[in-house]
Amino acid sequence: MSDLAERVVDDLRAFSSDLLEVGLSSGVTRRPAIRGEGSSASLLRAIEALTVLVPSLLVELETSEAPTRYVESITHVPTGAALSRRPGDYRLADNDQIRPWRWVRTIPLPEPDPRALRWLLHLLDRQRTRLGETLERTEKRVAEALTARRGRSVWAQSDAFTLRQMLERLKEARSRLHRAIKFVQQSAGSRPIPTPTLPRPFPRSQAWVTLRRMSPRLEDPSAFLPEHVLGLLGSDVVTADLPYLYQRWCGVKIIQALHELGWVVHADPVGAVFLGGLITFHHRGHTIDLWVEPRLDRRSRHPSGFKCVRGEDVTPDYLFITPGAGGPDAFVLDATLVTAPEDLVAKGRYLDLIELKNFVRIAGCPIRRRPRLAWAAAPVFADHGKALRGDGAIGTVPMNPIDWNDRPLFDWLVEVTRHALAWSLVDSAS
Repeated sequence: MSDLAERVVDDLRAFSSDLLEVGLSSGVTRRPAIRGEGSSASLLRAIEALTVLVPSLLVELETSEAPTRYVESITHVPTGAALSRRPGDYRLADNDQIRPWRWVRTIPLPEPDPRALRWLLHLLDRQRTRLGETLERTEKRVAEALTARRGRSVWAQSDAFTLRQMLERLKEARSRLHRAIKFVQQSAGSRPIPTPTLPRPFPRSQAWVTLRRMSPRLEDPSAFLPEHVLGLLGSDVVTADLPYLYQRWCGVKIIQALHELGWVVHADPVGAVFLGGLITFHHRGHTIDLWVEPRLDRRSRHPSGFKCVRGEDVTPDYLFITPGAGGPDAFVLDATLVTAPEDLVAKGRYLDLIELKNFVRIAGCPIRRRPRLAWAAAPVFADHGKALRGDGAIGTVPMNPIDWNDRPLFDWLVEVTRHALAWSLVDSAS
């Protein structure tokens, strides 16, 4: 895999392992590998592996060679039996000798070891807790993404379907976990208290040996994150997904750069970078809204206040909304791995494709407001940004993970923040 992809994956992993998941834009269909504590894919795979194993675990406990309970059975056949301790099981023989008449055979009870069941319930309960947290977090992220991506086009409907499927998969896993826990409790004949203590002796059957090998990942998936990231780096899937991973990487760098400039985020920005949505930055009472992959169409009113001029819809990667003269202003930064000059210039199309829904007045005349800047973010080797048009409305911000230099991004963001602060002060003074 390329050095660029490796650096992108490392930086995303450091920010949040969720950003290594399959998102909406990927054209690759696959089952993701386990990738860490915050990864819904790892959780779903863990739950699937554990719940599929539960029936075999219970069957093997019932047929265990080392049962924990026994019952005594009276028999008239001494084979495989022992002498009884009850006087009534002996008779006086013809020669006046007392001889056994009945023997006692010890029979193991076919019931699960409660110690093993308590540990199994602990592992199931651990996944249930993680799933509850993940489901709550995902519900919020999906709701925000649906708001950002809503529309009537085929692409909008496809995004909405995919987002809802994410929730459905988590809810199906919740039902699967509930059934497995109930199954274990019924096998125990009671409600055993879960315990993290390994049962001693540990069952030696195949399913239980498999569970013991799985248990470290079920207990602490984050401890195995480096191993799985190495697997991710060695796969062809990363190459297929690299444009989308690079786009998220650019989002992470934007968040970090604005933080260095004094703009803070009060809510978790990971969901918006991952699925699309709104990130609001605050600085001394002033705000900048950053819409990640907003779907702007011609008919629906997007919360950003902007719309698509022609075609079904348009989805810039990063749309900054700031105060402006008589209304909001927009700045577009669109990520691309392509570095050909004509492709970088093509990002300027957002100047003609996006406009404010409401008219603003200049010199008393109603006009439609277009974005002030529409620049590309690309992995070019340069120490500074490059304007590709005389007025500076189109250009390129060098964002190369291999030779990372934050100065060009800082310079571009300073233009946005200065504009936001200037017009915020004007608005507050008027």
